[in-house]
Amino acid sequence: MLQEATFGTEINEKGLKRLQANGIVKDSFALHEGPAKLTPTGPLTDRQLLAAYWGNLSNFLKKILLI
Repeated sequence: MLQEATFGTEINEKGLKRLQANGIVKDSFALHEGPAKLTPTGPLTDRQLLAAYWGNLSNFLKKILLI
């Protein structure tokens, strides 16, 4: 999300690496690692599951039970 976020008035004042270089952000990590595109073999990653089953418009209006 911070890869394209702008934080200044200049065109080059954006991106996570720039924020880290300026000391604004100390460290970062991906919440869901791996490719979002589904692969034909192997187990699905969390990111693939989110993209395939939760990240589409048909699931936008469904109710989610939070316990």
